[in-house]
Amino acid sequence: MRIKSNLQESEFEELARPKLKLFMSVDIVGSTHFKQRELKGPNQNWLNLFISFFTEFPGLLNSEVVGLDSSLSPVRLWKALGDELIFTVELEKRVSAACYIKALVRALHKAVHHWHTDAEEPARRELHLKGAAWLVGFPVGNVEIPLVSSSVKDDEKGAGVRNDNRDYIGPLVDMGFRLKEYASSRKLVISADLAYLMLVSGLGGDMALFYEGEFPLKGVLRGKPYPVIWIDCDGHPYTQGPSAEMNRLKDGFKGASPVNNGSLQKYLKLWLQGVKDCPCVPFIYQDPSEDFMPGPDFEERLRTTVDDLKVSFYRETPMDGDQDCRGTVPSEVRSLIEMIQVKETVRKGAKKKAGRG
Repeated sequence: MRIKSNLQESEFEELARPKLKLFMSVDIVGSTHFKQRELKGPNQNWLNLFISFFTEFPGLLNSEVVGLDSSLSPVRLWKALGDELIFTVELEKRVSAACYIKALVRALHKAVHHWHTDAEEPARRELHLKGAAWLVGFPVGNVEIPLVSSSVKDDEKGAGVRNDNRDYIGPLVDMGFRLKEYASSRKLVISADLAYLMLVSGLGGDMALFYEGEFPLKGVLRGKPYPVIWIDCDGHPYTQGPSAEMNRLKDGFKGASPVNNGSLQKYLKLWLQGVKDCPCVPFIYQDPSEDFMPGPDFEERLRTTVDDLKVSFYRETPMDGDQDCRGTVPSEVRSLIEMIQVKETVRKGAKKKAGRG
């Protein structure tokens, strides 16, 4: 991996532009046992499964996205970690979050359904998939690391290769990797801020949300318990049979049932407001809403972040008297900062006026 540290102005503007990205993890359940068993044969028969998974699942996921909303941007494969694929996509509007998650649920079910009905490979019937999804805001608090372009080019639909030439680091990236450990073939785990965004913006009616409880995530929020929310994948039409029915019966024994969406929305809003470090209430810069606004210190943090990013990644020929390049901010980034200032002034004015009333 080679970091690109000589960005042109347009590249730097994109790096410094405020954005909210959705990350989605898909992992094979039971893969270790499957590989160990297949090793007893003369050939590595398990290899075909993983090659097909790596090459076909990204296209399947994107086909489900297009089927729900053809105007949505395709998801991008960030990286493969062992038997796991991690995708990312920028959210351009609030309502798109639920569409991407619904597409993920459908793709998980279709892939597993194909494995379980494959007459030529009966061993695949023991395999399942599990998923997780979370939000990460950039560039404040989390950072995109630009990489030197790979020789492998992206395909037309953005599936199957690492095509955004980015690596991602930050506390919310780490939080997602901790949270996904609570996922299972039944439980599609989603982050608290993602659940809140989906509830406020309109959650798909065919996705039942469950509240698992609050649990500390190692190294996250200084040990403060984190709410684990999951979508019931057993509720999908493809999922029928003894296992799904047993889960529903066990839910009855434990008194577990889908949460009331209105109550969960109120709880998550209060929880997010009570967390000072991270995460924050998610916002999409180009899709403003009273429910999703930058924090009061966002403007100053963005200024500082842009300066830090310039030192690390931006190489502009300095003007006279500006040998360290710190006096030149790309025009688009400067415009974003000015727009944030205006919005913050209007917000403070409205709040002050409401206080007088």
